[in-house]
Amino acid sequence: MKRSNEEEAKRCEGGSLDKYYIPTRYPNGLPGGIPSEAFIEEDAISAINKATKIIKFVEEKVE
Repeated sequence: MKRSNEEEAKRCEGGSLDKYYIPTRYPNGLPGGIPSEAFIEEDAISAINKATKIIKFVEEKVE
């Protein structure tokens, strides 16, 4: 099944969230550092905004 441009864009946004999964959950997930030293507030805001858009997109598709 071919993805629409919008679906592909959301897939890319979702992929960009992967970088937060391990390092923000596990203190030893970052070699030589801890999450609070590697990520800044803008990273968190950006991740929340992307996740919110993806959730809204999926909810619209499910309805």
